[in-house]
Amino acid sequence: NMAPKEKSVYRQTIYFLGGKYYFSNVKNGYGFYLGAMYQHQFYSFYEKNDQPAPKPAAKNALGIEPGYKWIIKDHLSLDVGIRWLYAKYTSKLSTQNDAVFDVDLVINGKIGYRF
Repeated sequence: NMAPKEKSVYRQTIYFLGGKYYFSNVKNGYGFYLGAMYQHQFYSFYEKNDQPAPKPAAKNALGIEPGYKWIIKDHLSLDVGIRWLYAKYTSKLSTQNDAVFDVDLVINGKIGYRF
């Protein structure tokens, strides 16, 4: 006897704002850097089993990202960083102040091409 699977359908929106400061004095932007960021995440739509359901908590986060960027043969870029995000989750479902704080650690890698 297997219970039916729960089906969730949702639309999640994430706003991200960040910048990086490169410690090298080269114009092309490579070498060691330190980034700062702000992230806001919320659910604009949430359903469970085809019925409207209470939305999960929204999240606001501040963070830093130290990293390094390599430029290979003037066009290919490789960027590796470690993000530390300090997040606060808040729920509109409760009348109490039920904020939850969390720390996320993310290893981030990007490959790019410059024209």
